[in-house]
Amino acid sequence: MSIPFYRPQPQPSGDVYVRVSDGPDGPIINRYVLVPGKFTDAATFVDTDISAEPQEVKDAVAEAWTADVVTAFKAAFPWVEPPPPPYLDLNRSAFLFMMNKIGVTEAAVEALIDKMPDGTPEQADAKTLALIVFRNQQTFARGNQLLQMLTAAAGLTSEAVDAAWRAAERIKW
Repeated sequence: MSIPFYRPQPQPSGDVYVRVSDGPDGPIINRYVLVPGKFTDAATFVDTDISAEPQEVKDAVAEAWTADVVTAFKAAFPWVEPPPPPYLDLNRSAFLFMMNKIGVTEAAVEALIDKMPDGTPEQADAKTLALIVFRNQQTFARGNQLLQMLTAAAGLTSEAVDAAWRAAERIKW
């Protein structure tokens, strides 16, 4: 079977376009693109495995993927650190563990809530709600407003809370 393929001028992407035809029932077009490689999650560049490709494709790859093209490909498509996984909600026990891990006890949280202003009806409602939520809520999300307020009031960094939250996510009951 003859395998025609396109040989564009080497691009920064290093693309090699392959078009396979000659099907048993007539012409079949099956196009795919080969690129020089990809970065793994560990920022290691791994060359594309072309060992199963026909010799014509291997020859085109050898011609197109010069050291300069591969270097340009890496520059055009650099490794990007993947975003962290989303935070899981914590059950009450894990949340209290997380708070303890950053040095904040239940009594300290209630003291911080007690210091909230309550001069207006809205402030008094917010203070009452904060106490109810802290004492009774069974699931806490990382973006919880009460947690954000307590983090700021306790002088904690977001990084410290993030690390403690991740530790609490790993708790297995």
